[in-house]
Amino acid sequence: MPRIHSLALRLARVAHGELDAAIAGGNGHDWDLAAADLLVHEAGGLMTALDGEVLVYNRPDPVYSVLLAAGRERHGALAHLIRAQNSEPV
Repeated sequence: MPRIHSLALRLARVAHGELDAAIAGGNGHDWDLAAADLLVHEAGGLMTALDGEVLVYNRPDPVYSVLLAAGRERHGALAHLIRAQNSEPV
């Protein structure tokens, strides 16, 4: 599938089941993520940081690092694979 430039659209497509997973590359803000996070959650999925931490909104600094959204059954495995790949020596 071609890259979907809209972060909110990518996350909405995860919620709808059109995409298995989506990664937000960092620098997302509360206003970029909150509605799509709710859609993913209500559809039975998860959106977290790569370490599994859930998003906390309305912080003084509303910017997030890399995030992963996927269905609950594959979210943990994908987060583990991404963390493992990022920790491999070059």
